[in-house]
Amino acid sequence: MSQSINQTTRLRRFSVLGVVLAAAIVAMIAWSVDYGRSSVRAANQMRVEANLRIYRVIAQIAAGLLDAQAREIAQFVERGAEVPSVVAALAFGAPGPVQLDLANLPSGGRKPTSLALYSATGARLASTSEASPIDAAHAPWFLSLARGANSRAISILRGAAGTRILGVAVPIRAAGGGYGCLLGWQPLDLVSDRLQQHLADASLALFVVDSRDEIQAFSGAATQTSEFDGQQKEPARLARAMGEGGIVVGPTASAGAKVVGFALAPDANLVAMTVDSKANVNRPLSFMVTRLSSLVLPGAVIVLLAAWTLISFYSLQRQLARQLVEHNRQLQEASQAKSDFLANVSHDLRTPLAGLQISISGLLDPGLEWDEALVRDSLHTAAEQIEHLSARVRNLLVMARIEAGAQPLRTGTCDLTDIVSSAMERIAPLLQGREVSADFPAEPMFVECDQAQLETVVVNLIENAVKYSELGSSAHLKGEVQEGEAVVTVRDRGPGVPVGDEARIFEKFYRASTVGPVGGTGLGLAICKSIIEQHGGEIAVRNLPEGGAEFSFSLPLADMESSEQLEDES
Repeated sequence: MSQSINQTTRLRRFSVLGVVLAAAIVAMIAWSVDYGRSSVRAANQMRVEANLRIYRVIAQIAAGLLDAQAREIAQFVERGAEVPSVVAALAFGAPGPVQLDLANLPSGGRKPTSLALYSATGARLASTSEASPIDAAHAPWFLSLARGANSRAISILRGAAGTRILGVAVPIRAAGGGYGCLLGWQPLDLVSDRLQQHLADASLALFVVDSRDEIQAFSGAATQTSEFDGQQKEPARLARAMGEGGIVVGPTASAGAKVVGFALAPDANLVAMTVDSKANVNRPLSFMVTRLSSLVLPGAVIVLLAAWTLISFYSLQRQLARQLVEHNRQLQEASQAKSDFLANVSHDLRTPLAGLQISISGLLDPGLEWDEALVRDSLHTAAEQIEHLSARVRNLLVMARIEAGAQPLRTGTCDLTDIVSSAMERIAPLLQGREVSADFPAEPMFVECDQAQLETVVVNLIENAVKYSELGSSAHLKGEVQEGEAVVTVRDRGPGVPVGDEARIFEKFYRASTVGPVGGTGLGLAICKSIIEQHGGEIAVRNLPEGGAEFSFSLPLADMESSEQLEDES
């Protein structure tokens, strides 16, 4: 018992240890995954912040170049506005030599600046370049100067062939009341030329946004233009409020998110923005994570295999522990059954022997006088005790031969009805005072069997029905043919079979808990089961609704046509 308790304790420990180990592995994997995700998110954020600083610097450079170019153009335009022929042309409404004078005006800048003179109506009076901007009558920069709202207008204009130019216009008022403005411009290529080394990344783009938050020019990745259009307003607002900085615009979880560095060009009243997609910013880190995953994955597989091996080992240990506990239980049951068997056998053999001794000793006592009736009763009692003793010894010998394999079948074609009748005659003394009925068909039920062994089965079943039912109760035997089999049932009015013990009741030495003080060896039903299965049949038991138990066995019917042919041939 203590060994079984120890094994049960070990089994519980193995189970708890296996659960703890599995939970620890799952927790470790979950923590690793969460830590990896957090690390990737943190690294992505750090990379975004680092790129924002870089893009802000690029935007600052671009804004500085825009301001420098705007100042250069403005200085050249202001010198041109002081040329006498310009004022005269506005005063008299005639070009005169103004075009030649403007063309000969030295620029002194890094790039030549083109000039165009416009009248108060917006008509062009003179120009130093044939590819001058379109008529300015309705241009926003011209209208703002005409209203006198500004002393200078700076704007990005569309030049010939769709090129973008940076234009600076100043108003001119002649002494005679004439009014106009002088426009100077340079191609905006200056920005891309100076920042070309910073725009080497194919995904990076530089945008120029005007005072109306509209994109007027860009350089670098052309694919970013359509994707960024509409997202420039928030960076432009921040640039005019802060001067410079960086921001991520668009849905941060989608591929359309943009990393934007911005800076304000105050002299030009423009905002420079350096734009890249967030996916491109994180691409090197994603590549690194992918490479790292390719290295970590084999390690994770090894860890999982090791964990699986360890769990399998503990599962095997748990299974072996369970088997050992079950084996110990079976050994204890076998030991208990052996003890019970020895006690029952001793009791079953001693009881009839004691009855025999009393009967015979009384007959042999010379001091007693016996009449014929008393002698007959004593001999009858002695015969009953001998039959009980013979049945016990017979069961012991049969079981011994079955276990030794020395119980061969001597089969022949027999009528099952005759076998039942012979068995009832054999145990007739036990049936006195009992109402035992038999219901068998008139036609023979032929089976191929060992008649002696099958008679032992019937005797054991009837003895079992009589022994475990009250004195004077009835028993009923029935035979019938069902689907090619001969079926014999024995019904009693005893206590029945405990629920769940229907299979165990046929085990050797097993006795149900409902038998009470009635003696027995626990071999009778085990012998019946062995004999019936040797004949290729089945035996079973069930409780009856009205009380009692019903034991039944079935055997295949004999092929009488084949038997008759064999007899004819013999």
